[in-house]
Order: sequence, then C-alpha cells, then structure tokens
Amino acid sequence: MAYPALRRRRREGCSGRITPSHRRYWRYRYRFDGRENLISLGLYPEVPIESARARQQVARQLLALGVNPAGRRKALRQISAQRL
Repeated sequence: MAYPALRRRRREGCSGRITPSHRRYWRYRYRFDGRENLISLGLYPEVPIESARARQQVARQLLALGVNPAGRRKALRQISAQRL
C-alpha cells in the first residue's frame, strides 16, 4: 500500500515534507508573477531547520528584489555546467 507524502507547514511558506520512502525535505512555497512555485531548501537532517530558514530568508530577499529564486538557481546550474 502506498502512503501519501506528509507535509507540515512551518511559517511563511517554509514546510517539511516526508515522502512515502521516508525521505525528509525542507521546502519553500512562494508566488512569483502570479504563479505558485516551490523550491527545495535541503534534506533533513543534513540541513537543520536553522539553515533551512536562512535559505528561505535569502529566497525572500530575492523575491523582494523581483528575482525568481528557482529561476536564479536554474541559471546558476546552467552556468556551472557550461564551465565543466
């Protein structure tokens, strides 16, 4: 029997998610240009809640500047892939 993923909302969009395979993620849900987006802040316990909140704050600052955090992350990955 497959179990659904469990979600627990922390505050201001930061939440924890437990998958059916028992992997635990920190995630941040936000809106950009009228669309809902979701980015991963890391795996628990490798990333403690304090680090996940710090990463969320960086994402919120980017949103305040009008930059999509997921789009920025994708662009940075493409740049690093080109360097290899």
